[in-house]
Amino acid sequence: MLLTESPYRTSNILQYQVPLVRTVVSVDLGSRRDHSAIAVLEEREFRTTWDAVQFGYRWEKRILVRYLERLPLRTNYVDVAARVKEVADSVIYPKARAVVVDATGVGMPVVDLLKQSHLKAIVMPVIITGGDTTSRDGNLWRVPKKDIVSNIQILLEQHTLRLPGTIPEVEMLIKEMQDMRVVVSPAGNEKFGANREGEHDDLVLAVGLGAWWLCRAK
Repeated sequence: MLLTESPYRTSNILQYQVPLVRTVVSVDLGSRRDHSAIAVLEEREFRTTWDAVQFGYRWEKRILVRYLERLPLRTNYVDVAARVKEVADSVIYPKARAVVVDATGVGMPVVDLLKQSHLKAIVMPVIITGGDTTSRDGNLWRVPKKDIVSNIQILLEQHTLRLPGTIPEVEMLIKEMQDMRVVVSPAGNEKFGANREGEHDDLVLAVGLGAWWLCRAK
């Protein structure tokens, strides 16, 4: 699928203002029993109602899931990196500003492959942790899984994150979100994951990584 058209109308955008437009490609890397997944998210500002106090229009941000793909089980990481590049290069309007990659476990070799593939976007590796604190070392982020998942929940409740029904994988994404549960350890730490053995959370994490980057990594 070539992502060549914006789903938004621009007639309600003031001509003398430049609205925020950002696109991110995000990747959750799987294992033998888990799929790898790719998501494309677009963030855009919309003009809404007139604010007489501020003497200007109010602006709202929306994040739309433009594309979702679940790769077959056991897809090797060389092929995953090649597919990510193909998807990222197909994003034409607006061009992808970042490719956010799950670097947990054996994810760094995929990050290295993407950095060597001459992408027209920065590669942002993220290690997903079970902790409570987000930290950064250069371009490498460490982000708690609960922050990634809860951020999706907040965006959906605020109607900021939109899931178009025209994307077939959206139904699987919704099921994954419904199957997520929180387990509290004896130490009081929260762990997010699929509800039962054999269920997946790859689409949730792919979308979650992109949404997290758009909301947090300014």
